[in-house]
Amino acid sequence: MIPEAVLTRWDLPSTIEELGFGKINDTYKVGDNVIVQRINPKVFVNPIDVVANYRQVFPYICDLVPDIVQTKDGQDSVVDADGSVWRVFPYYGSRSFRQLPDSLCQIAGESYGQFLKRLKDCHVELRPSIPGFHRLDSYIEKLNEQRRSGVQLGECVYVDQVLDGIQDVSVSAQVIHGDCKIGNLLFDPLRPRVLKIVDLDTVMYGSPSWDFGDLVRSSISGMKFDSDDDARLRARVHELCRGFFGAYGPRDQSAVTRFASAPAYMSFMLGVRYLTDHLAGDVYFKVDRPGANLLRARQQFSLHRLFTRLHDKLAEFIVSI
Repeated sequence: MIPEAVLTRWDLPSTIEELGFGKINDTYKVGDNVIVQRINPKVFVNPIDVVANYRQVFPYICDLVPDIVQTKDGQDSVVDADGSVWRVFPYYGSRSFRQLPDSLCQIAGESYGQFLKRLKDCHVELRPSIPGFHRLDSYIEKLNEQRRSGVQLGECVYVDQVLDGIQDVSVSAQVIHGDCKIGNLLFDPLRPRVLKIVDLDTVMYGSPSWDFGDLVRSSISGMKFDSDDDARLRARVHELCRGFFGAYGPRDQSAVTRFASAPAYMSFMLGVRYLTDHLAGDVYFKVDRPGANLLRARQQFSLHRLFTRLHDKLAEFIVSI
């Protein structure tokens, strides 16, 4: 739980409710008005860099993301006796989704598109919160390290079979969110709008196509469709594209193929990460049962196959906006 010394620094009450969402950090609601979070040092080697990066980009997106709640003496975070870094955000009464309703797909796309548009002109110094994040070659090497222990799974064979066909999807670098999944959007409980975009722990210089790919990937993950021609599937993807590119603005025609390839790329890369963590003993992503990360890997590889088949349709949608 939260050390009393940490609560005192913000003059917070001791009424604490642990929030179970999220696979990385420890998050609590304290009282009625704030969220207190411990940044996971197993994932972020220098958690204080995560706090510093948030402060750097905050002026560009201050109305889109949660405010920073400072301590009584004006600090953005606190380091406890064990070396853990804690921070506080306002609590927003909101809705969040594992599976986004069809009616909110365009709004979700608009929110992340606007976020990235704001950051096009953001030229600040950011510290790598996770070295090698979103670098497929780095994740493949980590997977191979685990495979050298002698453990082989069918999913490893799948990685070998498709790896040579994975195309780089990078476009011109800018500051990006780094984790544009649907669960990081807080929606108004009564109206169809996004209140805040959360979880900027991986904000970094990178390709906006990565964020777009994660948006589309997470919007389809966990859903079942009769076929690639399923009208609902195509409608959801089209609405996501319409919202995202309508807000983000013009893109170079040469980048269309890379944006269209990004959902497949991000699905494959996340599958590799889940598979690696499963083989390593579940040290990165939280699990509630043995084999959970292997199941997640299989789901992402299934999405990789789906989005590979949908590439041309995605490109068509992007060009039409």
